[in-house]
Amino acid sequence: MEGEIDLRKYFRILARRWQWIGLLTVVAALAAFVASSLMQPMYEATSLIVVMRPRYLFQFDPRIQTLAQPQQPYKAYQDLAISEDVLRQLADRLSATADAAPTADLAGRLRVQPGADQTLVRLTVTDVDPRRAQAIANAWAEVYVDFVNTLSQPDSEEIAYFEEQANRKLEQLQEAEQAAIDFEQNSRILVLETDLDGLEHSLSNYIAIEHTLATMTQDAGNLRARIAQREAGAPVSIEEALAALLLSANTYNTFNAQAAGATSLQVNVDALAGGRTAGEQAAALEDILGVLEEKSDAIRQQIAAIEQNILDLQETQREAEAEHDQLLRKRDVARDAWLTLARKLDEARLASESSSGEVQLASQAALPAGPASPRRGVNTILGGALGLALGVIAALATGMRRPAEANG
Repeated sequence: MEGEIDLRKYFRILARRWQWIGLLTVVAALAAFVASSLMQPMYEATSLIVVMRPRYLFQFDPRIQTLAQPQQPYKAYQDLAISEDVLRQLADRLSATADAAPTADLAGRLRVQPGADQTLVRLTVTDVDPRRAQAIANAWAEVYVDFVNTLSQPDSEEIAYFEEQANRKLEQLQEAEQAAIDFEQNSRILVLETDLDGLEHSLSNYIAIEHTLATMTQDAGNLRARIAQREAGAPVSIEEALAALLLSANTYNTFNAQAAGATSLQVNVDALAGGRTAGEQAAALEDILGVLEEKSDAIRQQIAAIEQNILDLQETQREAEAEHDQLLRKRDVARDAWLTLARKLDEARLASESSSGEVQLASQAALPAGPASPRRGVNTILGGALGLALGVIAALATGMRRPAEANG
């Protein structure tokens, strides 16, 4: 059937040229072995760094928080290991020892890899000398740990900044406290409260007098209306004369003593027997009503004056209290700001004195037991595999050019 591929002809071509294929495989494997043997051996030493999760968080006041990411940026720790600052410090440290190496060549010998866990960082150094590789790996780990932990701890400038701010807030607090004390010593709030109490008591008395006068006016009006219904020459009864006398006495005593019902009368009943006529008694009651109206007007004016005084004193009192409250709020704000900065200063000092850091040396590099490269066995196998592949390709290419051999 057209389109089908006959694999038998390919196997026939390979079978006829198996000697060449085998020879090419052996030659390539030997070449790889010889080349690997001639290469200079390289040794690898690895230090292990662990990224520590913080055990303690110094935070005395939540109002000034140290910003933290939800999780630690582990990739950043690998990048920091080969940063310019770390490489420069490593070169400076190595320059003072017998393990010195040029900075340009040093960067090519270093390799950073993540460990089995994301909290681990592997620092690997490659060198022709196993002892030098070990020394560089351990020096690199020490420089890296110091560099990262220095970055994570508050420096002297940050502590000095908090000290300056805390001292400034302390001065503001002292000024606010002194201003509040001075105001309280010179304030008239207590005097105003006493004056208000006295005026409110007087206002209550005058309102009570006004109510009494209104009642007496109503009683006098009713009595006058009842007497006025009679003839002017008709006599009045003793009860009506006594009621008129009491109204007259209570009118004067209420106004003069400012207390209704404070009158004690000694009434001569015999004197009342002769009595007045209805006209005379009505005229007397008309005079009493005039006095009561006059006294009521005076009381109302007095009440209005007291109410205005109370309003003025209350306004003055509110202004004084508002000024006092403002001074107290300013003092409290200054105290809170000073306490917050003082706590943050203590937090920064403790963090700077803490011996723990974000990274620690988990394992120092050991002396390499053998070279890491070249791997002669692996290279020989790879060379042989490459030779085999090339032999197969060459055999198929030459065989397909001869149709008779491929079909034969």
